[in-house]
Amino acid sequence: MILAPRTWDRRLLPLLLLLAAAWLLARPWTGLWHDSRLYAVQAMRRLSPENFQNDLYFLYGSQDSFTLFSPLFAACIAALGLPAAAQLLYLLGSVLWLAGAGWLLATFLRGLPFWLGMVCLVLLPSDYGPLVGIFTLGEPFPTPRIFAEALSMIALACLVRGRWHWGLPALVLAFLLHPLMTAGAALAGLLFLGMGRPRLLLLGAALGAAGLALGVASGVSPFDRIVLGMDKEWLAHVIRQAPMVTWDGWHADKWLSRTALAFSLVLAAACLSQGRQARFFASLAAAGAIGLLASWLGTGCFHNLLLIQAQPWRALWLLQLGAVPALAWLLASYWQRGAVFRLLLLALVVATLTRNSIGGVLAVLAAATLCWQVRSAAPLALSAATSRALTALLLALGTVWLAEVLKLATDSGALAPQLIEDSAARIWGWTLLGTGVLALAGAALLLLVWRCMASGRGGGYLLACLAALAGLAGAALWRIAPPEYAYPVSDQARRDARAVFQPLIAPKAVVYWENDVRGSWFLLQRANYVSSVQLAGAAFNRGTALEGARRLARLHRLGMRDSVREHDASTAKLRMSELPVPSEAGLAYVCGDPALDFVVLAWQLGEGGIARVEDREYRRTYYLYDCARLRGAR
Repeated sequence: MILAPRTWDRRLLPLLLLLAAAWLLARPWTGLWHDSRLYAVQAMRRLSPENFQNDLYFLYGSQDSFTLFSPLFAACIAALGLPAAAQLLYLLGSVLWLAGAGWLLATFLRGLPFWLGMVCLVLLPSDYGPLVGIFTLGEPFPTPRIFAEALSMIALACLVRGRWHWGLPALVLAFLLHPLMTAGAALAGLLFLGMGRPRLLLLGAALGAAGLALGVASGVSPFDRIVLGMDKEWLAHVIRQAPMVTWDGWHADKWLSRTALAFSLVLAAACLSQGRQARFFASLAAAGAIGLLASWLGTGCFHNLLLIQAQPWRALWLLQLGAVPALAWLLASYWQRGAVFRLLLLALVVATLTRNSIGGVLAVLAAATLCWQVRSAAPLALSAATSRALTALLLALGTVWLAEVLKLATDSGALAPQLIEDSAARIWGWTLLGTGVLALAGAALLLLVWRCMASGRGGGYLLACLAALAGLAGAALWRIAPPEYAYPVSDQARRDARAVFQPLIAPKAVVYWENDVRGSWFLLQRANYVSSVQLAGAAFNRGTALEGARRLARLHRLGMRDSVREHDASTAKLRMSELPVPSEAGLAYVCGDPALDFVVLAWQLGEGGIARVEDREYRRTYYLYDCARLRGAR
């Protein structure tokens, strides 16, 4: 058996190389971006609190006190520096996540289905929640989410194996790193243990209610917020700035289809499997359903402050995690059962690829029919002609997927020339990854490697190793970076900016760096005035939401793309195209805010610049403006 041999089996080598290639292709290291910027600045603040005390993200408080990740990140930065520390955490998180996923999938998959599940889990789109592409499994940047996911998977794997006490330390550590992500795993674990044992479920619910009541009575944060609501003004800003946290900001076309797909796959596996495996998949589906229900009631009907901030919909990450191995198990179990089964399984594959459009409806129908077909005393039989006709119909439906690929590529390509530095390789790489094309390619390469190893000849094994190495080399060369709106900055320009700009800026000063908060935070190590990134905390602090909106409005007058906070690429493109051209008057207006001390722009506006840095690689000049001088000149 290839999976989990007692001693080292050389047949593992090409499979591990192929899995590494898949990870490197789908989740390469591309620096600090997304929420890793927030966790990095939280760690930096612990090392230099004076430098960041006036930053908008910290001005009204942050959620840094709810995680152990920041002090651990800060210790790594102190020892290694920020770039090396971030890369180390990325590497550790990647290895731990793959190990956790492998340990979990090995509980019910063996041989080729196991490796197919692992490769597809890495390469298939895995975004979950109310917005497309915002939160994904195994994020390729240092945040506590990837560690919480990995540790939760280890804990659940131990639970399914009947060794829950082995997984309890992992679950506790995951909770200390990211309680919001771990709460869903804890709920799934409780449901797993309680299925068929209602007294245990009632006991768990009673203990949870008692703990919540104790927290409310003692006024311990955040439990004291259960009796509070979000006022209309604050809520309006949150819906605008962080729509994922409240049901009012959700739109069915963004989340319903792919969520229905995940539910269908997981419930089909729960219905058709037995024992612990059935309970495992059922507990994932139940946890996801409870999370959705709590989100609807708590954030849509009552706008409860605690539930808005707790974001119970995050339990959907477990549902997404279970969807891919569920599909792999269904394929392994029923592909050989006849034409009807193959037709229904093919429908589930097409649904997986069209998850953002017709996939949800198709999956519900196919999964329900598959369950009926397996359990029916008189299963459906199709003639060869009917089977061919239905297969052709499914393939025709697959053209919807091709249309999605072309639409995403067109949108990305149309966005690139005017608004971002980009390349055709990145555009198509991101498109093929986000639509499942690379997952199909990875599955095909896996089948080739497996077939070569199955030949039992030395030449076949050598060919499998060469194919896996070719995949690994291709993944290393084709670095698929995320869409980027900030200007690229060369290492030479970074060194010069530190040498020229930093001495002119007092430690407590507030800086705005054009379209890139990383320039203020990590290059100059100063507080940032405002950016869309900082407004991730809008739901946690009323002051952050209102003050952030005020500052973004001022940036809009200057024509900064950073003033546009949109999660939809097409809407972002439209709003950015409507921005005014940066002007001296716009700079004077922004600098009229006494909260802002310095501005760094790639535009020469009047004679107000006090220093400049040339980026020789990207042929761009950065100008440092002193707002105090500009205010005095008015």
